[in-house]
Amino acid sequence: MPASERVPASGLTPGGAPAPRTARAAAEPVTRTTPPDGTTPDGTVADAPPPGAAATAAPPHDPATPDDGPGTPDDGFGTPDDGAQTPDAGTGTRNDGAGTGIRNDGTHTPDGGTGIRNDGTHTPDAGTGTRNDGTHTPDGGTGIRNDGAHTPDAGTGTRNDGTAADTPAPTDSPATDTPGTPDDLTLLVRGELTVEGRLREASNAVLYCVISHEGRTAHCVYKPVAGERPLWDFPDGDLASREVAAYLVSEATGWDLVPPTVLRDGPYGRGMVQLWIDSDDQQPLLALVEDDEPAPGWKAVVEAEVGEGRTAWLVHADDARLRRLSVLDAVINNADRKGGHLLPTVAGRLYGIDHGVTFHTEDKLRTLLWGWAGEPLTEEAAGVLGRLSADLAGPLGERLAALLTAAETAALRERVTALLADGRHPLPGGDWPSIPWPPV
Repeated sequence: MPASERVPASGLTPGGAPAPRTARAAAEPVTRTTPPDGTTPDGTVADAPPPGAAATAAPPHDPATPDDGPGTPDDGFGTPDDGAQTPDAGTGTRNDGAGTGIRNDGTHTPDGGTGIRNDGTHTPDAGTGTRNDGTHTPDGGTGIRNDGAHTPDAGTGTRNDGTAADTPAPTDSPATDTPGTPDDLTLLVRGELTVEGRLREASNAVLYCVISHEGRTAHCVYKPVAGERPLWDFPDGDLASREVAAYLVSEATGWDLVPPTVLRDGPYGRGMVQLWIDSDDQQPLLALVEDDEPAPGWKAVVEAEVGEGRTAWLVHADDARLRRLSVLDAVINNADRKGGHLLPTVAGRLYGIDHGVTFHTEDKLRTLLWGWAGEPLTEEAAGVLGRLSADLAGPLGERLAALLTAAETAALRERVTALLADGRHPLPGGDWPSIPWPPV
């Protein structure tokens, strides 16, 4: 059942093929002009010169000049344009010169190498797996500490990675071609991050990085919490935590629809780190067709305006992978499933990315995958939802509690229960736009 509203056809071309997607285009190179070590508190990031050009000093960031409008963060996570103070970028001192040891979000500042924060508590391990006082750090929701050991089971008998509490911790093994293995999580949790560029088309800070650990190197995306813009309708928590929560739910379904994602410290503070996925843009998943109805193998989403009084159908492929993703989106209440967030691979896998606006307590499902709306869930999906419901009452629920509010985790359980009871793909709601903008 297609969505009822009519939308402009932004980012798509008529004739059965989507316009080229740029959600994961090559990142623009950047270089840090001064490290965030106290000399320049905001750790400004500037554009790097093109290959072969002479390096020149980047101009200082002007916090009085808005980047994208009043109140937005500066490109270097220093002082926002509205004058509010930002985190301390590891210096222990805010940009206003205060040295309280408390960031503006209430968290404590790093220790400057002492192992003790300004409030007397111990600091994280900066990727070593051991704090400066010798104790091990938490796992950031991955089930693996930064030293490779698995986290305790909190009395459940099962660690956060699903292994039994008395199972020996795995050791590193050669890299695999299948994302989602323990090797990937170990790399993301323990690896050294080097920023190579920034994806400028993103609405929040998205940094393209190389991550290396014990001879293995891969690319990843790093989204520091300090680079997130406040959202009036998502006032609680942060986008990075919701991205990790979406990965954990995806893993619990067994569908592996979200690239490996962890929460950890990085060059610009705590943030989400996700394995980079090279997409195959030769696999069409979305299209605009000017026929009266979609061709076999396609599902209608919404009628789109294509100019000069003409309309066309926005359609998506009748693909089992997309159908699974539509169920996952309904579970996590995804408010932003755009076409550019779909990454098919040459190996035949499909990944969804950008899950920062998810898990709201109110119905905010906004997606391009409405083609199955009102249709019965597959037998496979019903079985997955049943197992997910049980997992949410156990270890998975405990892990999500560290990433989401109590109200959000309760709403998640209620959505799974409602989907099982109804037995159908959800229909677009009337109180919230059902199509994201722009759609691609």
